[in-house]
Amino acid sequence: VDSRNLLLRGSTLRNTAWVFGQVVYTGGDTKISLNNGAPAALKQSTVESTVNRLLVGVLVLELCVVTAAAAGMYSRVSKDAAAWYLPYVASSGRLSVVGGWFTFLILLNNYVPISLYVSLEIAHLVQGVLMDSDLGMYHADSDTPFATRTTNLNEELGQVSYVFTDKTGTL
Repeated sequence: VDSRNLLLRGSTLRNTAWVFGQVVYTGGDTKISLNNGAPAALKQSTVESTVNRLLVGVLVLELCVVTAAAAGMYSRVSKDAAAWYLPYVASSGRLSVVGGWFTFLILLNNYVPISLYVSLEIAHLVQGVLMDSDLGMYHADSDTPFATRTTNLNEELGQVSYVFTDKTGTL
């Protein structure tokens, strides 16, 4: 028995009427066990991950501005509690810091560019339709047209920096 006679877990044996086998347990060090233990990687394009990082930065900036505005409003109103031009303070007699914070959050909610995601997806859709209708991508021998299966395909095109080959030219 050698490595040519080894059948790993998950393999399929075909064109064989019968097999003699021996079960060998090697524990958690087997390759299939090591591969199954890692969580699947999140598939995001470079543009998506950059936009997500920038959006988190904008959200943090917005929360800082909202907190500063609420603190400024509280400090200004606490000095002049009888401000007739601030109906929120005049009616309640005191300022609710939490209410002021949420008021500024609602007022400044358009800092976060949600429409950016919608615009990116529409651009991906249009570019996918253009790639699908490109006659240069049609393979006549197999009668197979180009099929866009993901909207992130066009972002990753042209991102190859290095191609490693041996002297025969194969990868």
